[in-house]
Amino acid sequence: MKKVSHGLIILLLFSCGTPEIVRSKAICSVEKHVQDDIYQIKINGKAVNNRWYLEDDANEIKVILAARNKCMR
Repeated sequence: MKKVSHGLIILLLFSCGTPEIVRSKAICSVEKHVQDDIYQIKINGKAVNNRWYLEDDANEIKVILAARNKCMR
């Protein structure tokens, strides 16, 4: 019983510390369509989805992804 209580105390001490936030190394980019004035969001060169957006919307989504630590701006 004593070992269990010591184990719980140690677990609580180590779990209460705040972890260091690790920033994502992935790169967000906005790529323009070849023919049309629409844009696609990519992370490390791979499309996030198959949708295309207006430039302002694409840039806003890029900022949101960066805020969620999915990628860097």
